[in-house]
Amino acid sequence: MGKIDIYAVAGFSDKVAKIYFCDGLIFYLTSNKSVILALVVGYLKKDSDKNVNNVDDDAFLTYIQVAKEDFFIEHNEEFNINEANTLVGIMTS
Repeated sequence: MGKIDIYAVAGFSDKVAKIYFCDGLIFYLTSNKSVILALVVGYLKKDSDKNVNNVDDDAFLTYIQVAKEDFFIEHNEEFNINEANTLVGIMTS
């Protein structure tokens, strides 16, 4: 993983629970417990034109692409505008 995991896992937001890549087969956990009780491992795909704050069970998924790799960030609460802008900054830096 690249810059995104460092920022997200190291405290970009205290809402982040997991970061998925390799179509959801591999993921990183943060110190924040997910509100989704079941362990979900499997194929993730972007199925919406909306990239930020997509509802997934009781959590949210945000999709980003860095260096042609798809990442899905699972977060327990919606990202606010500042967090979304920080994420855009990470993606474009």
